[in-house]
Amino acid sequence: MPGQFFLAAAAFIDKNGKLLILKRSPKHDFEGENWETVSGRLEQNLTEVKAELQREIKEELGKDFKCRIIAPFGTYNFYRGEDKTQETVGIDYFCKYLSGKIKLSQEHTEYRWVDPQEFKKYQASDSLRSKVRLFSKIRDWYLKNEKLFEGFK
Repeated sequence: MPGQFFLAAAAFIDKNGKLLILKRSPKHDFEGENWETVSGRLEQNLTEVKAELQREIKEELGKDFKCRIIAPFGTYNFYRGEDKTQETVGIDYFCKYLSGKIKLSQEHTEYRWVDPQEFKKYQASDSLRSKVRLFSKIRDWYLKNEKLFEGFK
């Protein structure tokens, strides 16, 4: 049976070798109290995925928080609950912290900067655990080759 899908994006934000993770509010209808990265559904009629991801970052972390979106490194999809007619398809992005303090929205109760190797200690989906391992490899490769990317936006 055909359904509809939503487009989403996730920001894996690095700051000096640490990954920013957020704890979902227990009031969430989906994976409440799990840890995650900044993520969300993108609005219709978007002009650019990166611009929508920046909007989502500001919405979840506050208007003063700044990071650079480097590049996509993976995709994901999921269904909320048993309804298989509404699928979310998303893109994971590697990002680097630039500046600003975090001011959490009501969607989250806590945040932490963690070593990706320590993420396995946190309550999270198996899918996200796998993506954090991949993020760690991508980040290490990028940092070793960062000069190759100078001049790219």
